[in-house]
Amino acid sequence: MLTQTQQFPPRYEHRLDLSICTLTIERPGNDPLVLTPKGEAALIGRLAQFPPRGDLYQLKAPVEFVDPAKPDDIAAVLQKFPAKVGGL
Repeated sequence: MLTQTQQFPPRYEHRLDLSICTLTIERPGNDPLVLTPKGEAALIGRLAQFPPRGDLYQLKAPVEFVDPAKPDDIAAVLQKFPAKVGGL
């Protein structure tokens, strides 16, 4: 989702939804553990132009991951995930 946050100079907030992503943990001798986000998971970029051209995006908040078979047990937490989006 793209939202204009300031008219002049133009500034934007771009939200990339990560709720559909999965986290796979390889375990030697066992099947991989596939985890899904427990709640909202999003990367936020604050931009001066769109589309982004190598802009830094940050997690909106830490993301808790659970095994879908045990949705009440948090198996992992992603604290930081800085990512550059767009550009070369």
